[in-house]
Amino acid sequence: MNSALAVAALILFVSLMLMLPLVPAFVELRRKSDASPLNVVQQHAGEIRHFANSFRTYIQVLAPTLQQCVASGTTASGILSDGVEYWHWDGATIRRRFPSSNRVQPAP
Repeated sequence: MNSALAVAALILFVSLMLMLPLVPAFVELRRKSDASPLNVVQQHAGEIRHFANSFRTYIQVLAPTLQQCVASGTTASGILSDGVEYWHWDGATIRRRFPSSNRVQPAP
């Protein structure tokens, strides 16, 4: 009788552990808190050029700094207006820090 009870307890425990990750899904089925769709701007949905143009505009403020770094072969770092930190390393610095990097070409 003890072994049958142990097997039943083990099966119950394992079943509960397997059902535990599904609890949020069952709660959502009953309460429907995420019933509204996400807001997506359909004007540029799926157009990769929109991302490219937006990114180009976003980093446009770095153009003078990048040109100066390429011309002088120096490094630069700073923070953009939205708080994102940027670094620009010249090719020699990258090869010193990451000797196995073949992708970086030296500055002309």
